This record gives sequence, structure tokens and C-alpha cells, in this order.
Amino acid sequence: AATSAREIALGHLQLGDLKTAEEKIVQCVELARACVQTAPTNADCAMELFTAIGLQAEIFDTIASGEDAIAAIKEAHEIYGGLAAADQKRPANLLVKLRSDARYANLLFRNSQLTDADDVAAKLVEDATALLARDDDAREALELLAGAHELRLATLQPLGKLPEARKEIQLAIETLERLCNEYPHIPHYESKRAHALSGLAISYAKARQNDQAQLQFEASTEAAKDLAAAFPDS
Repeated sequence: AATSAREIALGHLQLGDLKTAEEKIVQCVELARACVQTAPTNADCAMELFTAIGLQAEIFDTIASGEDAIAAIKEAHEIYGGLAAADQKRPANLLVKLRSDARYANLLFRNSQLTDADDVAAKLVEDATALLARDDDAREALELLAGAHELRLATLQPLGKLPEARKEIQLAIETLERLCNEYPHIPHYESKRAHALSGLAISYAKARQNDQAQLQFEASTEAAKDLAAAFPDS
């Protein structure tokens, strides 16, 4: 019942019917909490509650309630932390957790909590790398890993940590290159790689390393040209 209510809430969210989505996700969270209370050691019940609260956070964020969204995701993470170690490490559960971490880090960033956002993004990098080592759900884990590196760039630059920020954008580019190579039919990855190369160029320019900046700007331009040639209709 909780899963059905969550799917209905997600459908209304995607349709832009936020009022109904909010009502349905409240029902879903209540049902999932009841399941956890009835079977407190049941990992499936805990994961349903974790997922439901994560969607609730997304709805809060959509209706411009950032503080409520952050509070919801914090609660979700506490629920996940209460799972047995074996259940936390299950690839399917870990992938759900990675998605939540990405949402959490971006929420913190948009609410100007840069240090906390970077901490969550750094943990996301660690966990996504561990999941990739097991070669499960590689594509989405790679996407989340690239996004985490890009977010760390965004958080570290305003904190004045420019060398660390540059390392993150370089790691993002490496991850995006892997995605481009493994999924050459998806133009989105090539577009993101070109954008990341431009970000690296800007990083060098800020450090007054103009030769390196010029090289990366040229690489970004070439990547954009290659993208346009390979996908003229995109």
C-alpha cells in the first residue's frame, strides 16, 4: 500500500499537481511508518520509509520549502543508518541511498550550506566508487559520481579551495569520458563533458594559468563541435 501511494504521489508530482502529491506522500509516509512499527527489523519496510521520505523531501523542495526538505532527508538518512550493515550494502539499497545523497547535497548547496554540502558530496563519491567496484548498476552510479564531483567543484570554489576544486572537475571529466566511451549514443554525456572542460578552463583562468586555460577552452570548443557533428538534431 505504501509503495502504491508513493507511485501515485510521484505521478502527481510529475504532472505538477503539487497539492495532491503532497497529500499522497503524507499518506505514504504514514503507511511506511506503520510498517516499520509493526516490523522494526524488516529492511524492506525501512527502505520503503526511506524512499517515501526522500520523495517527500523532493516535494518540499519543489514547493520552495528548503528547510523542511533538508529535515526530511536528514530523517531518511537516520533510517538508512539504522539498517543492518548487510542491508546497507545491498546494491539496490545503496543505489537508492546514492540518489538520496545527491538530492541532499544539492539541497544543502542551494541553501548555501556549502561545507555540509561538500561533506555529503564527498561521501557520495566514496560510496559511488565502492558500488562501481562491484560493477552493479554502473551507468547510474557513474552519473551520480560525475555529478558529485561537479557539486564538489561548486562548493569548494567559493570556500577558496581552488586546487581541490580543480581536482574535482578533472575527476568529473574522467568520469564523463568513461560515460561517453561506454554509452556513445547518448549526447547528454558529451554535452556535460564539454561543459566540464569549460569549467576546468575557468578554474585555470582564475588561477592565472592562462596557457592551461586556453588549452581547456579549446578542448571544450572541440568537444562541442564533435557533439554537434555527431548529433546534429540534438
